[in-house]
Amino acid sequence: MCYAAAQWGGDGAVFFGVKFNGEVVLTIEDPRAGWSPWIEDWSGPMRPRFITKLGAVGYQDGLQAWGIDDSMQLWSVAQDSNRLWGNWEGPNWNNAPLVHRVVAAKLGGTKTAAVWAITATDYSLISCYKEAGAWSPWSTAYPPPQVSRFRDITAAQQGNGCAAFWALDTRLQLWYMFELTPGGAWSGWLGPDWNGAPLDWDRTGVPFFNHIAACQQGGARGAVLFAIAHVNVKNSYQETAGGNWSAWSSSMGTTFHGARSMALAAAQQHDGTIRLWSTWPDDLSLCSVAQTSAGGEWGKWWTPWTPQ
Repeated sequence: MCYAAAQWGGDGAVFFGVKFNGEVVLTIEDPRAGWSPWIEDWSGPMRPRFITKLGAVGYQDGLQAWGIDDSMQLWSVAQDSNRLWGNWEGPNWNNAPLVHRVVAAKLGGTKTAAVWAITATDYSLISCYKEAGAWSPWSTAYPPPQVSRFRDITAAQQGNGCAAFWALDTRLQLWYMFELTPGGAWSGWLGPDWNGAPLDWDRTGVPFFNHIAACQQGGARGAVLFAIAHVNVKNSYQETAGGNWSAWSSSMGTTFHGARSMALAAAQQHDGTIRLWSTWPDDLSLCSVAQTSAGGEWGKWWTPWTPQ
């Protein structure tokens, strides 16, 4: 039920999953042959004992993934210049404190990527970035806009070279910020309840969002944000790169099965379409749906989804 996805250039996407024993497996999209079978022995022999959460990014140096073990220690593994995976580095990669959530995104300008994490001690937000081949020290990122702290985060490019970042606070309020220039300064927080995300979508008295995931789209559109409302998958997308956002919608594919979820991950495929993965809450099976064209409509949900 824990996974992450990333895409690098036009060479396809990678989907990472965690088995019940804490082992990380992956499948790779080949533009000619489709998705590979699950690969278990893909990194070097130095590996974390039991991964509970994942984050990943594709950028000009290759693909890099982060994992949090069952002691809330952060690990990372990256590709070399030949796209071969090395050993996991950790615990406490880049001198990170104990964390309970990690995400990453590609940046523009002189910075190539950024990582955000929620600390395990006080649920505050920290971040670091890669520039000139080296990762910066961790720093406190963007003080909370209210007294509450954070419980879930996600980030993505917006089609204009600028990254965007979303956070759910401990009150389940949605916040958003974005880069003003590629690799440059960030806007202030927009929220709470950004883009009209209501606290009580279906009049149950239960707050709306409990998990979020974002991805850059292809075509003329920018990013798309997916959210789980209780167990229902909603989405909002940028109508143009870096532009205005649509109203929230639950129209996602031709079958209902995958539109209910306990966890989400998304990545652009080699042709610019987005593939979204979802955990079906009834039996924890893996579902997936993809766009039929870059920035276009959604196709059929496949459940259970198997690489092919």
